[in-house]
Amino acid sequence: MITKILRTRAGQTAAAVGIIIAVASVVAGRYWPIMLALWAGWAVVSVLSVRQEVRRG
Repeated sequence: MITKILRTRAGQTAAAVGIIIAVASVVAGRYWPIMLALWAGWAVVSVLSVRQEVRRG
């Protein structure tokens, strides 16, 4: 299942953005509430995008 997701463009983009947000979270330090909001938004958009692309085939 994970390999199927990572083969999609949305999955690859989600992985790349996730890595960038993870690095930014470490750097941000005390601004964790902002980073938490970014993580939540990223998760929702990523799941919906990947789901739609996987359904299309």
